[in-house]
Amino acid sequence: MPSLISTLETHAGIWIRPDEFGRERPDGTRYFLLVIAIAISVGAGLFWTPAFDQLFDWWVVFHPAGQQIFDVFKENDFFVNPPWLTIILFPFGLLPVRLSYILFCVLQVFILAFVNWRFAGNSLTFLLLITSSPFFSILANGQVDGLVLLGLLLSADDKNWYKQLSGQLIMLIKPQVLGLLIPYLWWQSKYRWQTLIGGVICAGLTFALWGNWIIDMQSALTRLAVHHNASLWPYGLLVGLPILVYALWSKDIKLIGIASFFCMPYALTHSLLGALFFIHSRFPIYVGLIVWLGLWVYSLHSYALALAS
Repeated sequence: MPSLISTLETHAGIWIRPDEFGRERPDGTRYFLLVIAIAISVGAGLFWTPAFDQLFDWWVVFHPAGQQIFDVFKENDFFVNPPWLTIILFPFGLLPVRLSYILFCVLQVFILAFVNWRFAGNSLTFLLLITSSPFFSILANGQVDGLVLLGLLLSADDKNWYKQLSGQLIMLIKPQVLGLLIPYLWWQSKYRWQTLIGGVICAGLTFALWGNWIIDMQSALTRLAVHHNASLWPYGLLVGLPILVYALWSKDIKLIGIASFFCMPYALTHSLLGALFFIHSRFPIYVGLIVWLGLWVYSLHSYALALAS
């Protein structure tokens, strides 16, 4: 009888195989139990910790968005994502806000765990990701960046074009996380024309359902970015473009993912989750540890400055 992990792998159909990176995966059962234990711990911690109550992004932005599917830009002044995110959030909008927040965070734990496994990660890389400052920022703000990794998993599917299209649409809800990978994965796909036609149809449907949502989203983004933007733009291009050129030449999708953060004009701390994920999965563990520590030092320093101001 196939294990749960092997069954999931069979249906995932991702291009990237673990032997391409010279790493051995941990025992599937032990890894699965570790993930379950962490997911329960995260859920219980969020439930019993008052500090994780009334978080702005989930309470004011994303939970209401799940209840405002077709009027989100009219009723939600802080929503700055493509409107199809509201369809993903709809089931959570039916639940009490605190319960929906806890369940959504636990869902992102499972997404991170499975994508880490599929890209040849191990228990240590998963622990470093789950304890990183970008993931803590997701929990502390009630953010949705973990969904992008689910989109990555679906976009890299080599069996079904509709999975690839669904994944690319999910990745587009937060293009600052792994945006440069979207056109690359599309171009490398053997289903590129099917996904292109499907994408054009989906684009037409979005304008039919939400009107000219691009202008609405840009207006909200411009208003918020004035006060909240951790992007390295435009100086990050000095780092991101050389990485991107080398990555395209070598067909290294992990480096493309890392370059995405440096090339995006708008990003926040939790947007680093995608780049950090690929750093842990591509480079030796000590590199990931240095970056993990550096991000915590930066985050704590920024928090101290905010308290002092």
